Amino acid sequence: MLRQLLRLVAERGTKSTAELATQLRVTEALTRHMLEELRRQGYLQAVAPGCATPCDVCGLHAGCHHQNQPPIWALTRKGWASVLTLFDRSGQPRNYPSKLISWLKSLKPL
Repeated sequence: MLRQLLRLVAERGTKSTAELATQLRVTEALTRHMLEELRRQGYLQAVAPGCATPCDVCGLHAGCHHQNQPPIWALTRKGWASVLTLFDRSGQPRNYPSKLISWLKSLKPL
């Protein structure tokens, strides 16, 4: 289910925890726990709304007016590497929308 959540964040961009929970058919509490687990494992990073810097490394974190806002989740390099795996273990294509596949193939390595 963690992979499915990671894929939802990649495919649909930032959604509220409630929207993600509905799509996964789980509780918001479980969704928050899974998002935090993906962050802990290095697949996601929390970014303040309107800010491109991860909160945990931002020098302005203590005085940030976004501090009490729910985080926006962005994929890390490790997260994108996981999402970029377009085929499952049996070699079958994963069920990604064609626009996403085209966009992922157009990305250049960092």
